[in-house]
Amino acid sequence: MLFMHYYAITGFTRGVIVEIQFGRHSKAEVADALAIALMHSFGVGLFTVAAEVQDYLRIYPGPAEPISWPDGWTPDPEFFRAGLDFSTPELLPGELERIESWYTRVTGEVPRFVRFLGEVSPNVLKAYRNRFENTVRALPKQALPWLQVHYHALVANEEGLRDNILLARGFGMTQRQVVDALLWAMLYGGVEVISLVDRVAGDLIRRWGSE
Repeated sequence: MLFMHYYAITGFTRGVIVEIQFGRHSKAEVADALAIALMHSFGVGLFTVAAEVQDYLRIYPGPAEPISWPDGWTPDPEFFRAGLDFSTPELLPGELERIESWYTRVTGEVPRFVRFLGEVSPNVLKAYRNRFENTVRALPKQALPWLQVHYHALVANEEGLRDNILLARGFGMTQRQVVDALLWAMLYGGVEVISLVDRVAGDLIRRWGSE
């Protein structure tokens, strides 16, 4: 699924279909992974793969033996909720504080984009949270930071990498699970990916291992 997600973002149609074939995921889980990819790809990636992947999913029988997720990896849509009112697109009084509180509780810090958008474009922040909170339904909640850690390592996005490693910890992933996702990123990114990880989040990962 790590590479199905990445291939969807980059527009590699055949890669997406091959990974669906070998991934042993349900249609609903595949749909969630593609929805997560939508956070970083629309016009290039998903627009490119959409027609063929949709045709394939119509005939995809699903896995004969579903994948077994790690212990503790379960769907939990309510975990994402920050308590916002999505019946209106405007960020209402008190809602920025609710978003900040969610991040503080889950990750221990508030990402820079939250405070910046909350100041200069609050409605965009709320639209992002609407997508973030309502994307993962069938997949375990841990799948979102798991996929994002892998992706941000591959594209050398330092802020995204650190933010999602923090999310991974807050969502209940183990240090080993995060490191495995980063090692898979080496397949395309080379060992330089690990140097980037060490510089951006090595402190988090080492401290995580000793906690």
